[in-house]
Amino acid sequence: MSDPKSPCGRWTPLIAPGLMLLTLLFPCTGWADDDPVALIIAGETHTQRSPHTDVVTILPLLQQGHVQEAIPITGAGDSSQCDTSEIAQTAVAQEAHLTALPALNRLLADLIERDPTSDVPLASHPLVDSYIEYFTGRGRWIFGNWLARAGQYIPRMREIFRDEQLPEDLIYVAMIESGFVSKALSPVGASGFWQFMHKTARAYGLRIDHWVDERRDFEYATRAAAKELKTLYRRFGDWHLALASYNAGQGRISRAMNTHGIENYWGLVAHPVAVSEETRHYVPKFIAAVLIAKQPERYGFGELVCTQPFTYSTVAVRQAVSLESLARRFNFDLAQLRLLNPALTRDITPPDGTFELRIPSNNTEEIKQWVENQPPSKIKQSKQTTRIARNKSYKVRSGDTLTAIARKFSITVKDLQKLNALSSARNLRAGQRIMVPSANKG
Repeated sequence: MSDPKSPCGRWTPLIAPGLMLLTLLFPCTGWADDDPVALIIAGETHTQRSPHTDVVTILPLLQQGHVQEAIPITGAGDSSQCDTSEIAQTAVAQEAHLTALPALNRLLADLIERDPTSDVPLASHPLVDSYIEYFTGRGRWIFGNWLARAGQYIPRMREIFRDEQLPEDLIYVAMIESGFVSKALSPVGASGFWQFMHKTARAYGLRIDHWVDERRDFEYATRAAAKELKTLYRRFGDWHLALASYNAGQGRISRAMNTHGIENYWGLVAHPVAVSEETRHYVPKFIAAVLIAKQPERYGFGELVCTQPFTYSTVAVRQAVSLESLARRFNFDLAQLRLLNPALTRDITPPDGTFELRIPSNNTEEIKQWVENQPPSKIKQSKQTTRIARNKSYKVRSGDTLTAIARKFSITVKDLQKLNALSSARNLRAGQRIMVPSANKG
């Protein structure tokens, strides 16, 4: 697909028996040679969608030396008016006189510098350019914070996506969803790194109750997100559509495509009413984040000090343990314990079941013994917290207030806010689902 704003023109596929002829039409300024160039590459036929997508697909072949020849196509005139079938015939006719163009080396060097090799398809689009401009301009401080926080989470997230046999650069979905903030909460109740709603989170086995919200956990939630993205890709067979579905829901994307006869994500973007503005911007925002995050120096973030990857051990805890008492006993930084265990909603491990507690130490045996020797009286638990250890979902109705809901379910407003990470009543919206105690019916 031609993109008039692309700095390097467009890629047009030309298929010949046994070969892929990729004709690069470049009206770019700065090139010594103005004629189109046909690159002959052995490989399977695939459809080019945009310049950046092609770079991601083709660049590894170029770097590995699979380009057989570069064919100069002379007399093509205005590249935007080229007859591609004519170029194909000219390329084949000139096959006996193939010569490597000096411009090819400059072209490859520019592509490698401009587009980092990624395992997810990128694309060139005005919206991508707009987000790059925003993240490096007015929104620079926002992206800088995202990038700084990313260092402590990205290595482990990459491991999980690799284990799930998925493109590792999909981890940047978490960047645009939450900015790598574990307690990020949307107005509709989506929470955590990957912004899961209650229903979807539970479908992937995440625990959400008074003690724990695993949507906030950088390992468990990432594993669930990988499975969700894998499901969406199997449904659509296209990563851009899978990402759009992650944002809008696969049902909505399927209906939009069927209703309007659209075959790909960029068709949805071009249509005025097929999908919401948020969904039209979602993939371009993701692509911009990938491009900047993978080459921060190029975009002015070279001096940014990023957080270091977490190092930790785990201890299986089968009773309620206060993070504060643990930090005091072993001289741990309480803030670090909270960062390592973001799923804990009250700085206390759950009194039921087994919780894998992360600790910034290898001294697991001593800590395990200390935990097992802690008497129950040492843990501050009230009848109120014990009573609401099991919860259920409640749909907020028009006219509901935090006070009214708290009274209805015999819980304090403060505990209701903590249970749902609500900073104020203004976060409450009709139709939103929140957690309430299951001991009382309403």
